[in-house]
Amino acid sequence: MKRIVVLLVFTFAELFGQISWTRVHPKLQDQIQDVVAINSQIVVAVGSNGGLFSTSNGGTTWNTAGAASNSNYYDVDFAGGFLCAVGTHGTVAVSRDSANSWTILNDATIVGDMMAVDFINSADGWIGGQNGVIYHTTNQGTTWSVQNPATLSSAAFIRDIYFVNASKGFVAGTNGTYGYTTDGGATWNISEASVNFQGKIFFDIEFTDVSNGWMLGTSDAIRSTDGGSNWNVTGLPTVAFGGIMYDMDLAAANTWFISGENGIVAKTTDAGGNWTYTTVGNGSFNLYGCSFANADTGWVVGDGGVIYKTTDGGTNWTSQIATVTREYLNG
Repeated sequence: MKRIVVLLVFTFAELFGQISWTRVHPKLQDQIQDVVAINSQIVVAVGSNGGLFSTSNGGTTWNTAGAASNSNYYDVDFAGGFLCAVGTHGTVAVSRDSANSWTILNDATIVGDMMAVDFINSADGWIGGQNGVIYHTTNQGTTWSVQNPATLSSAAFIRDIYFVNASKGFVAGTNGTYGYTTDGGATWNISEASVNFQGKIFFDIEFTDVSNGWMLGTSDAIRSTDGGSNWNVTGLPTVAFGGIMYDMDLAAANTWFISGENGIVAKTTDAGGNWTYTTVGNGSFNLYGCSFANADTGWVVGDGGVIYKTTDGGTNWTSQIATVTREYLNG
């Protein structure tokens, strides 16, 4: 069945007439790479130069951890009361108290820049990054085992990991890298630089169940309905994003958000059938991460340390100016 994508096109003035965004500005870092909304009050963001930030009051005030690590953090995940952030030089930081304190894990097993993390509960998680290597832990990162999905080139960085359950997981990355496992990562069905996706960078992979998922990146948004065996271009026009989509968040059953280049945020309320678009702020920055506590309340983050918040799915927006206090890292 042919899917008809309905696009709502607004002029800049019309966009602000419909939806206005107000900057939440903690004045923390030059670049914030990812954000996770644990709930409508507790939010964690990570970024450059050791940036580990959190709020416990919906963004009214923000805390920043002491710079025990100068690594650039790329990804953060939360599951079962456990937070894990990963970054350059094999850096892994964990928190067990909603980001009130962080511990840097020192594990010689982990080599290279880590750019992706996914935990399915407070103990079991995966991280990945440089040279396509994936690591797995079953004890909150106390120990890690190497899961090398295939012989990948030095151009293959794992940029995202998503596990539906303890067995079925997916990866996506640079040089058209994508793949899946059905046994918790013991073996992988993975492809690099295939004819259809050679040279593409996939920044995000998300699945709503074991069969249906999306990959986002440069030039294309592609969708699978058979558990990652086959992928098809969705028809979601990347031109609205300037060519790059960075992150997707499944805010509710059928309500999803995508953040991308040039301050663009896309929203669907019918599981990807139709999308609407808005430009956040003046559109002069990229939005690398988005996370929603529910269909109404969410955050987007990106260049220049920008953080924007909505509390009603984008209809109205509240201004917040954050006061920053300093916490400390252990390790």
